[in-house]
Amino acid sequence: MNPLKRFEQTKARFWNKVEKTESCWQWIGGTKYYGYGYLWVDGKLVRAHRFSWKLHFGEIPVGLQVLHKCDNGGCVNPEHLFLGTADDNNKDAAQKNRTAKGERHFTKTRPDRIARGERAGAAKLTEQDIKTIRNEFSTGQISQGKLAKRYGVWQPTIGEIVRRKTWAHIT
Repeated sequence: MNPLKRFEQTKARFWNKVEKTESCWQWIGGTKYYGYGYLWVDGKLVRAHRFSWKLHFGEIPVGLQVLHKCDNGGCVNPEHLFLGTADDNNKDAAQKNRTAKGERHFTKTRPDRIARGERAGAAKLTEQDIKTIRNEFSTGQISQGKLAKRYGVWQPTIGEIVRRKTWAHIT
Protein backbone atom coordinates (compact mmCIF):
# COMPACT_ATOMS: atom_id res chain seq x y z
CA MET A 1 0.00 0.00 0.00
CA ASN A 2 1.10 3.54 -0.71
CA PRO A 3 2.95 4.90 2.39
CA LEU A 4 1.05 8.20 2.23
CA LYS A 5 -2.30 6.41 2.12
CA ARG A 6 -1.23 4.16 5.01
CA PHE A 7 -0.24 7.23 7.04
CA GLU A 8 -3.60 8.89 6.33
CA GLN A 9 -5.39 5.73 7.49
CA THR A 10 -3.30 5.66 10.68
CA LYS A 11 -4.09 9.34 11.27
CA ALA A 12 -7.81 8.62 10.87
CA ARG A 13 -7.59 5.71 13.34
CA PHE A 14 -5.72 7.99 15.76
CA TRP A 15 -8.37 10.76 15.64
CA ASN A 16 -11.19 8.21 16.05
CA LYS A 17 -9.68 7.32 19.44
CA VAL A 18 -9.25 10.88 20.76
CA GLU A 19 -11.87 12.58 22.91
CA LYS A 20 -11.17 16.32 23.09
CA THR A 21 -12.07 18.22 26.24
CA GLU A 22 -11.31 21.82 27.19
CA SER A 23 -7.95 20.77 28.57
CA CYS A 24 -6.72 17.26 27.84
CA TRP A 25 -7.36 15.35 24.66
CA GLN A 26 -7.97 11.94 26.18
CA TRP A 27 -6.96 8.78 24.38
CA ILE A 28 -9.95 6.41 24.46
CA GLY A 29 -8.29 3.58 22.56
CA GLY A 30 -6.17 0.83 24.04
CA THR A 31 -4.03 1.65 27.05
CA LYS A 32 -1.22 -0.04 28.89
CA TYR A 33 1.16 0.83 31.68
CA TYR A 34 0.05 3.79 33.81
CA GLY A 35 -2.73 4.75 31.41
CA TYR A 36 -0.56 5.52 28.37
CA GLY A 37 -2.45 5.10 25.11
CA TYR A 38 -1.11 2.83 22.39
CA LEU A 39 -1.83 2.26 18.72
CA TRP A 40 -0.36 0.13 15.97
CA VAL A 41 1.71 2.03 13.42
CA ASP A 42 3.34 0.06 10.60
CA GLY A 43 3.31 -3.15 12.62
CA LYS A 44 4.74 -1.56 15.78
CA LEU A 45 3.02 -0.62 19.01
CA VAL A 46 3.52 3.15 19.51
CA ARG A 47 2.50 5.32 22.45
CA ALA A 48 -0.32 7.61 21.40
CA HIS A 49 1.23 10.77 22.87
CA ARG A 50 4.42 10.11 20.86
CA PHE A 51 2.34 9.70 17.70
CA SER A 52 0.57 12.97 18.51
CA TRP A 53 3.93 14.72 18.88
CA LYS A 54 5.12 13.42 15.51
CA LEU A 55 1.82 14.37 13.91
CA HIS A 56 2.00 17.96 15.17
CA PHE A 57 5.74 18.71 15.42
CA GLY A 58 7.63 16.07 13.44
CA GLU A 59 10.23 13.51 14.44
CA ILE A 60 11.37 13.04 18.02
CA PRO A 61 15.15 13.52 18.29
CA VAL A 62 17.12 10.46 19.37
CA GLY A 63 17.58 10.35 23.14
CA LEU A 64 14.54 12.48 23.93
CA GLN A 65 11.19 11.49 25.35
CA VAL A 66 7.76 13.08 25.00
CA LEU A 67 6.70 14.29 28.45
CA HIS A 68 3.35 15.52 29.79
CA LYS A 69 2.83 18.92 31.41
CA CYS A 70 -0.57 17.70 32.61
CA ASP A 71 0.69 14.42 34.13
CA ASN A 72 -2.06 12.54 32.30
CA GLY A 73 -0.47 9.61 30.47
CA GLY A 74 -3.56 9.27 28.28
CA CYS A 75 -3.44 12.89 27.07
CA VAL A 76 -2.45 13.49 23.43
CA ASN A 77 -3.01 17.27 23.38
CA PRO A 78 0.12 18.68 21.71
CA GLU A 79 -0.07 21.79 23.95
CA HIS A 80 0.41 19.50 26.95
CA LEU A 81 3.45 17.73 25.52
CA PHE A 82 7.12 18.68 25.63
CA LEU A 83 10.43 17.02 24.88
CA GLY A 84 12.96 16.08 27.50
CA THR A 85 15.53 13.51 28.50
CA ALA A 86 14.91 10.58 30.84
CA ASP A 87 16.61 12.67 33.54
CA ASP A 88 14.23 15.57 32.83
CA ASN A 89 11.32 13.13 33.17
CA ASN A 90 12.59 11.83 36.52
CA LYS A 91 13.16 15.36 37.84
CA ASP A 92 9.69 16.41 36.68
CA ALA A 93 8.12 13.42 38.45
CA ALA A 94 10.03 14.13 41.68
CA GLN A 95 9.17 17.85 41.58
CA LYS A 96 5.47 16.98 41.19
CA ASN A 97 5.68 14.35 43.96
CA ARG A 98 4.79 11.51 41.58
CA THR A 99 7.58 9.23 42.75
CA ALA A 100 6.69 6.54 45.25
CA LYS A 101 8.97 6.62 48.27
CA GLY A 102 8.92 5.05 51.69
CA GLU A 103 5.66 3.34 52.57
CA ARG A 104 4.14 4.26 49.16
CA HIS A 105 6.89 2.40 47.28
CA PHE A 106 5.91 -0.72 45.33
CA THR A 107 8.11 -2.94 47.49
CA LYS A 108 6.05 -1.90 50.53
CA THR A 109 2.58 -1.83 48.99
CA ARG A 110 2.87 -5.09 47.00
CA PRO A 111 5.65 -7.26 48.48
CA ASP A 112 3.83 -10.34 47.19
CA ARG A 113 4.57 -9.20 43.62
CA ILE A 114 8.34 -9.18 44.09
CA ALA A 115 10.04 -12.33 42.84
CA ARG A 116 12.25 -13.35 45.74
CA GLY A 117 14.18 -16.54 46.27
CA GLU A 118 13.07 -19.47 44.16
CA ARG A 119 10.49 -17.29 42.38
CA ALA A 120 13.27 -15.16 40.88
CA GLY A 121 13.79 -16.24 37.29
CA ALA A 122 17.55 -16.81 37.53
CA ALA A 123 17.53 -18.58 40.91
CA LYS A 124 19.71 -21.68 41.01
CA LEU A 125 19.17 -22.38 44.68
CA THR A 126 16.17 -23.39 46.73
CA GLU A 127 15.13 -22.21 50.18
CA GLN A 128 16.33 -25.54 51.58
CA ASP A 129 19.73 -25.01 49.90
CA ILE A 130 20.02 -21.61 51.61
CA LYS A 131 19.26 -23.07 55.04
CA THR A 132 21.77 -25.85 54.48
CA ILE A 133 24.48 -23.46 53.23
CA ARG A 134 24.08 -21.16 56.23
CA ASN A 135 24.01 -24.06 58.66
CA GLU A 136 27.08 -25.81 57.19
CA PHE A 137 29.09 -22.60 56.94
CA SER A 138 28.26 -21.60 60.53
CA THR A 139 29.92 -24.80 61.80
CA GLY A 140 33.24 -23.65 60.36
CA GLN A 141 33.78 -27.07 58.76
CA ILE A 142 33.47 -25.95 55.14
CA SER A 143 34.64 -22.93 53.17
CA GLN A 144 32.56 -20.63 51.00
CA GLY A 145 34.59 -21.80 48.00
CA LYS A 146 33.71 -25.47 48.57
CA LEU A 147 30.05 -24.61 49.09
CA ALA A 148 30.11 -22.61 45.86
CA LYS A 149 31.50 -25.58 43.92
CA ARG A 150 28.96 -27.94 45.47
CA TYR A 151 26.01 -25.72 44.50
CA GLY A 152 27.35 -24.51 41.15
CA VAL A 153 27.51 -20.81 42.06
CA TRP A 154 30.29 -18.26 42.57
CA GLN A 155 31.99 -17.87 45.95
CA PRO A 156 30.78 -14.25 46.35
CA THR A 157 27.22 -15.58 45.99
CA ILE A 158 27.79 -17.85 49.00
CA GLY A 159 29.34 -14.93 50.89
CA GLU A 160 26.25 -12.80 50.32
CA ILE A 161 24.00 -15.67 51.40
CA VAL A 162 25.82 -16.29 54.69
CA ARG A 163 25.95 -12.54 55.44
CA ARG A 164 22.20 -12.35 54.62
CA LYS A 165 22.76 -9.77 51.90
CA THR A 166 20.71 -12.00 49.62
CA TRP A 167 17.94 -14.43 50.51
CA ALA A 168 17.39 -12.28 53.62
CA HIS A 169 13.76 -13.39 53.80
CA ILE A 170 14.90 -16.96 54.64
CA THR A 171 15.52 -17.53 58.34
